[in-house]
Amino acid sequence: MCPTLEGVVSIERKKALGAHDARMEWCRCADELGEMVHQEFLNNPRYKDVKMYFSHELDPPPHRRS
Repeated sequence: MCPTLEGVVSIERKKALGAHDARMEWCRCADELGEMVHQEFLNNPRYKDVKMYFSHELDPPPHRRS
């Protein structure tokens, strides 16, 4: 068995601290935030004319040589 590194918490201690539950709660909150931002974008008239997808039809700027 490998010796534990200083500052690294064992899996059993992480479980005791509730790391898994905290991570699940954070993921749920992040998903809710994403949905709220999406709804804000869809419903706020401020974002009505925002161009989300840019076509590749425009020529790139000319390359300048120094």
